[in-house]
Amino acid sequence: MGHVPPGPVPEERQGPHLPRRQHRRGRPAGVADLGALGEALARRLLIDHGYEIIATNVAVGRGEIDIIARCSGERTVIEVRTVTGSRYPLDAVDREKRTQVRRLAARIGVSRCDLVGVGLHPGHYVIHWDKRSF
Repeated sequence: MGHVPPGPVPEERQGPHLPRRQHRRGRPAGVADLGALGEALARRLLIDHGYEIIATNVAVGRGEIDIIARCSGERTVIEVRTVTGSRYPLDAVDREKRTQVRRLAARIGVSRCDLVGVGLHPGHYVIHWDKRSF
């Protein structure tokens, strides 16, 4: 939910009451929206496979865990990467990011880390789920 200013709702038109593009961590809003869409698709995949979503976008120290889920009593940290174009989504996570995710998971007492890669293409998307990938 965004900020709703007090007072009457203005007419439908351009004006100063409309929000400007917002930035998240120095990235354009479109990149944040892309990531949010990928995480929403990943959550749907996990739920469809019997996982319970425990938390999302969890700040741990100076890092963030995208999704914490549970299935059959086992907690899992899930890193989600969303890409467009011809890039393979699972290749978007380098060794440094994998190490960071493992460290963050260990800090909260979770040993299993999965990777979900979402590839967005005009008119469709592809999801790759690499279980216990790091």
